[in-house]
Amino acid sequence: MSGKRSRNKGARGERVTAEFLREVYPNARRGVGQTQSGTNSADVEGTPWWVEVKFGKQPNIRAAMAQAKDACDERRCLVISKRDRENMLVTMEIDTFLAIIDGYEKWLRSEE
Repeated sequence: MSGKRSRNKGARGERVTAEFLREVYPNARRGVGQTQSGTNSADVEGTPWWVEVKFGKQPNIRAAMAQAKDACDERRCLVISKRDRENMLVTMEIDTFLAIIDGYEKWLRSEE
């Protein structure tokens, strides 16, 4: 894929991801700093997460996580990836997952 087509696919992936996240985070939008250097902002801003988006034939999820961790601020990192003609996946570190589960379990107990 040519460089321009690849960039367009990446930008489209960021817009699609922001659209999905808007269901929970109404201010989710494509990161404006992306067109500059890639490290100024997350691929999707307006959420409590540092969101790195990778769409393509074979997105490198581990490299995307490393990129997110190198660039992120105090937020926890998520990688949202999608291989061509497949469903989107969310990748996070185990401590992030456990924090989510712990919060959910506490919420469930408070509802009893």
